[in-house]
Amino acid sequence: MMGHDEHNSSAPEVPGTVEVEYPLAVEAGDVSADGAHQALILLGAPGCGKGTLTGAFDAMLGFSVFSSGNALRSEISSDSVLGQEAKSLCDKGFLVPDEMVLAMVSKFLDENRKESVVFDGFPRTVFQAECLSKLLGDWTVRAFYLEVSSSVVFQRMLGRYSCKTCGKLYNDRMVMPKVAGVCDVCCGSDFLRRSDDNEQSIGTRLDVYQEKTTPVLGYYSSRGELIRIDASQTPEVVADSVLRIIWS
Repeated sequence: MMGHDEHNSSAPEVPGTVEVEYPLAVEAGDVSADGAHQALILLGAPGCGKGTLTGAFDAMLGFSVFSSGNALRSEISSDSVLGQEAKSLCDKGFLVPDEMVLAMVSKFLDENRKESVVFDGFPRTVFQAECLSKLLGDWTVRAFYLEVSSSVVFQRMLGRYSCKTCGKLYNDRMVMPKVAGVCDVCCGSDFLRRSDDNEQSIGTRLDVYQEKTTPVLGYYSSRGELIRIDASQTPEVVADSVLRIIWS
């Protein structure tokens, strides 16, 4: 299993969603109107902040977002055969089969042929990356690698939970609701915890990520599409760094 610490990181990210009022250096609405289709791919270990960043893209820019996690959770909640299989794999920290995810991606692109899309948690293998490149064709692609130490990953993921209604993220030790049992955003009282947010499953997921997903970085690097971002910083700093690059 991967060790819990690789290097010391400063200013660990606090779990949560990126709000529109963050003092970002680039204002919403300044996006170039050159008509180019953009595909933003967020890469990084579980807990690196991919979901937080997609929240900024969705809220501020209206990008179409594909989240493999959300797509799978939708299947799981439907209790379909596919959902049952996905739950069994996720609970053990394993990746779902390529054909399962690729089918969802193809459907997503068919339904969201807009100027900009974001991929959160996909692709996870070189084969998936190659298939996605074919599906995207001549779109402008930027693959952002959110770098963070495994010690920060464990800190963020152990004890995290979310509001069932609005998805706001919390953590037992780092970020708790201002009023116990009541969501700060929507005042909901129902919260969800992932069954695989425990030390053993997190360690397994990090091992699987390192073995299966790290080669994807080489794929996008070889195509000149890889951009590295220090994701140990606060959410607004990370979002600001990415938006500066998108609009440069």
